[in-house]
Amino acid sequence: MSNYKKYTSNDVLSGFFDSIGDSKLWPPLNNYSLFVFGSGYNSKKYFNSTVYNNIGKYELLTISDGINSTVNIPENPLINSSEEVFIKYLCDPKKIQIIEKNFYANFLIVDALYARYTYKKITTDRIDELYDILGKAFDLIWSSNAWSHFSAYFDKEMCWKIISKQKLQITKEELDDIWDRATVPVFHSFDQEQEQVVLKFLAKGRSRDSIAESCQYFYTNYKDARPIQEVRKRLRKQYGCIKNAKYAKKELAAFKRNENSRMRQYVAWKKQLTPMQQKVANYCQIVMRVRDHRKNFFAKGLTVGWRIAERILSEAGLDKKLLEFTLPFQELMKGVKFVRSQKNEIKKRQKGYVAWVRYNGGVQIAYDRISDAKAKVSEYYLRPHANKPANEVSGQVGNKGFARGIARIVLDINKSDHFKRGDILVTGMTRPEYVPLMKKAAAIVTDEGGITCHAAIVSRELNKPCIIGVKIATKVLKDGDLIEVDAEKGVVKVIKKS
Repeated sequence: MSNYKKYTSNDVLSGFFDSIGDSKLWPPLNNYSLFVFGSGYNSKKYFNSTVYNNIGKYELLTISDGINSTVNIPENPLINSSEEVFIKYLCDPKKIQIIEKNFYANFLIVDALYARYTYKKITTDRIDELYDILGKAFDLIWSSNAWSHFSAYFDKEMCWKIISKQKLQITKEELDDIWDRATVPVFHSFDQEQEQVVLKFLAKGRSRDSIAESCQYFYTNYKDARPIQEVRKRLRKQYGCIKNAKYAKKELAAFKRNENSRMRQYVAWKKQLTPMQQKVANYCQIVMRVRDHRKNFFAKGLTVGWRIAERILSEAGLDKKLLEFTLPFQELMKGVKFVRSQKNEIKKRQKGYVAWVRYNGGVQIAYDRISDAKAKVSEYYLRPHANKPANEVSGQVGNKGFARGIARIVLDINKSDHFKRGDILVTGMTRPEYVPLMKKAAAIVTDEGGITCHAAIVSRELNKPCIIGVKIATKVLKDGDLIEVDAEKGVVKVIKKS
């Protein structure tokens, strides 16, 4: 028997669209779980006035047709928070130190939770003691997430708009000159941090198999956490070339030298800049670092959540495959008995759902007319782009270069077997699990934008042509199209339709 009020998809869509007002939609996020995106990371309790003054109503709509799922959010909260913090920083750089302090405040707590709540402990602890830990893990990462939201979207256009409006001493030409160098990360990226974690273990004589549970978060995403046996296989494959502790220590030393070299070069370059140019360059590094450091932190917190949720579902007699369709706060934290009572409701979501996760709290779910709902949301998203050329799309330059190849639209990393070396990766946004594809790709094109997006940062490390912020690439380009990526101008042209 369900404890939920019955809604139609029209009810849910009407409520969502009324709440976001005139905001456009952010590029859709593909194949994420209700377990994560139904947990209320967008709720008002995290985005109170101590974080941002004018973020707006941060509503979230997620739709699944039983095969694929999309998450839709309004773009105003991301843009508003980015603009607000940059303006505060320009007026008083100390403001960003307060924000960073709050962002990093929960990192050590989550590290401790991740180390403590192993599978062995979760299996042997009393189940009622684990509910609070599940809630705590989500609260910690979503609190930090709110403080990091200023980094979700920041690009040269926004930067220049604010600089010119504030009438600061920097010209458009000066910004163009420093931008490319200012947006090359000085810090190690999240995947380089993971590699160093493995090297430190191996340098102490640990085997790859023995560290699998410690490294499980490497392979946790917003859809699932990979089983330990699979983690062992991936670690063997990725780090099989590291033969002994001596080799691992040598690689760690190389990491340190590289980091020091990057910093020296950056400091030397920055000395050539005016004080205002230095201010802008430093801000670019801050937003990129905060955005990147979220990834491993989130992954650890979510892994704790997945581990505990598996135990709850097991106690309730539900298949672990249903985990991605559950709601942490509304269902799992209410206990095994409640979860068991909602078995039919949860199983129903496997066939599809429309869920509105409200800014003011609560979730509304409907199960009817899923295809119609998807079409309506897609039409709303595409409306501002209705008059764009059919055979050409444009965006921001993530990394300069030029490439021609076959477009491969990848919305689900688990369905990318057809991707070949030299193909061009076209996706909504890249995530850590996309890195192997990015290494094979001739170029990368994403709907998501901003200098802090994963595609922009990784493409610079790989030195691959990359265009970000296209918004409609996955809608306009078709799998198999022969396309030309001009990442000097930020233009993608269709040379031959598939």
